[in-house]
Parts: sequence; C-alpha cells; structure tokens
Amino acid sequence: MAEGLRRVDHGDWLELRLARPARRNALDRATIEALAEAVEAAARRPGLRALVLRGDGGRFCAGQDLNERYRRPGEPAPDLGAALRGGLNRVVAGLAALPAVAVAVVEGVAAGAGAGLALACDLALMAEEARLSLPFARLGLVPDTGLTWYLPRRAGRARAMGLALLGGEIGGAEAAAWGLVWQAVPQAGLDEALEALLGRLRAVPAGTVQAVKRALRAAETQGLGAQLRLEAALQAEAGRSAFYREAVAAFIERRREERR
Repeated sequence: MAEGLRRVDHGDWLELRLARPARRNALDRATIEALAEAVEAAARRPGLRALVLRGDGGRFCAGQDLNERYRRPGEPAPDLGAALRGGLNRVVAGLAALPAVAVAVVEGVAAGAGAGLALACDLALMAEEARLSLPFARLGLVPDTGLTWYLPRRAGRARAMGLALLGGEIGGAEAAAWGLVWQAVPQAGLDEALEALLGRLRAVPAGTVQAVKRALRAAETQGLGAQLRLEAALQAEAGRSAFYREAVAAFIERRREERR
C-alpha cells in the first residue's frame, strides 16, 4: 500500500486514512491508486459492515496534489480527464457499489476532490469547525470527483451552482443544514459520534443495508412507478427474513428481541 494511505482493520469495519499530513493529505497518483484498490478490495470482503474514510493530522483532504500538475512554459498540459478516468472515478464508483456503508469523517478541510470523496460516502460525520471548499472555478476547472452529480441532488441546484461557480466554502453546521453531510458535531465529539454511528449500523442486518442502498440509488435515476415496484420486491424478500419475524414477535409479545 502507498505511503499516503494507511489501512487500519477493526474487525467488522475498516478504516482507510489518508496519510500525507505535511501536504494536508493532498492526493497524489500513488495515493489515489492505493485508495481505489483498497475500496475495491473492501467490496469483496465478507462480513464488513462499514468502511470509514478519514485523514491524518486533523485534516480530511486538500484535494489533488497540484505539485504533480505543475508544468513549466513549453511543457505539454496534463490530461486531467485521463487522470480522473483512471483514478478518482474508480474511487467514487467503488464507494457507490460498496456493499458495506461508506462513512466519511471530516476534520479540518475537505477541499476540491476531498469534498467529492466526502460526498461520495453514504454517510458523512463532519466537525462543526471543519470546512468544505470548492476552489475549482478559481483554477479555471469544473468540479469533479462526482461533485456535479452529488451537489444538486443533496443541496439543490441554486446552492450547487453557487458553490461551484463562486468557489464557495461552508462550515460543518451549514453543510449538515444543507443536507451535504449526515451530522455535524464539535471536533472533540467526533470520535464518540463515529462510535455511536457504528453501533447503530451493527444493529441493522447486512441484507437490509444493501437493500436500502440499492433502493435509494435507484430512486436517483428512475420514476415513481419503477421505484414502487422495486420497493415491493425488496420488501417481499425482507418480510421473509428471520430478523423481521423476530422483531414482530417481540413487539406483539412485549418482550426484548432475541438475536443470535
């Protein structure tokens, strides 16, 4: 694994830490490749309940490492599209396809591609003191790493346009109010909030997690009729589970659920 990424195994959840604190965890090619491979490997791991993405040094990610993109006069321009197709697009697609829940823990700053990685996760916990920053337009670039897809769906077109065109920066509380992240908490309570979230996820059957993710992803591209049919199909399968049977029995019999 590249020096810019650390993998910490916690049993039923996996922590991937961006580990270039001297560069505010900016993403170089080696780190992006390692991250893509780690996410794809996590998708093949049985029993994994969550993948947590965060950064070392109290910072999430400052985006792409511009040192790799600097060109002297007369040198050919970098092909940024090719870099995305072979790198960060793999990461975003891998997070979307992950059977487990992808959780971003955002401290410090999540800028550019770092903001894209945070929004690409299923759930994001953000420190109130942290910031989401989109500097693309100031560099003459278009938001990438899935941001043009996630931003309008989460925050609405007007806010997405403002952030994208004006190089906007917002704090954790505002990001939560806009629906960009699941929850904003004080920096000192971030680890406790993560533990609480993981505990709640453990109480949900893995099959339910996958069904919910499938349904919500489908809702972003299909009409109401198709969505209703999908809900019925997923609910039919869920209703045959032992988990559901026991939950109903415990409710009717006014007792605690018995789980094995």
